Amino acid sequence: MSRQRLLIRSNRRSRFIYKCLIFLVISVLVGNAHAFSNSHECRESLRNIIVPALTHVAMDKAAIQTEIEESGNGIYSVRLFVPADSPDNLDHQVSTGWVDLDLNSMKAYDVTESPEDRKILYLDQEKYEAYVRRCILTVDQKIKDR
Repeated sequence: MSRQRLLIRSNRRSRFIYKCLIFLVISVLVGNAHAFSNSHECRESLRNIIVPALTHVAMDKAAIQTEIEESGNGIYSVRLFVPADSPDNLDHQVSTGWVDLDLNSMKAYDVTESPEDRKILYLDQEKYEAYVRRCILTVDQKIKDR
């Protein structure tokens, strides 16, 4: 093989490795931001704020878990789920409802039945504000600071 061909191949490999490294760095940075808001401590705090406010649930409230799934325009969608062991259920969870956290109005809404027919949840406002400061605004500020 000629020297020129070897240089071209080497250059292609270098570019490929460089692209992979950039992708990895970006993935870690984005993953860390999301992981913080869904850290065990934050999920537990969120659960202790939302679950007591749920009034019409047919299952044991102690089994209900929470996790932020997505966000946009100051609205954070929280998935409510329970652990479930079933051969058909690969992630071992069953979603039981959805709650929207509206940081613009500092209110929470049960949107399980329909996003258009949302029902206000009466949360402990002090705990809710502390959660937002510690688990959401801190993450947003870290992302902006980068």
